[in-house]
Amino acid sequence: MNKPMALLFAVLGIACLIAAGAALSYMKPGWALFFTLLSFAVTGFGMAVKRRLNRK
Repeated sequence: MNKPMALLFAVLGIACLIAAGAALSYMKPGWALFFTLLSFAVTGFGMAVKRRLNRK
């Protein structure tokens, strides 16, 4: 995986966690859970892409 793509996945994951924190501060636990799960999904997708690109 090239560095810009890795940076993109890292920034997206951190943005999701920041959004989850903001949702908690506004007392919206549903949105916080959504953004936390989205963060896990983005991280998992990034690892899957890295694995696929390394196999080639």
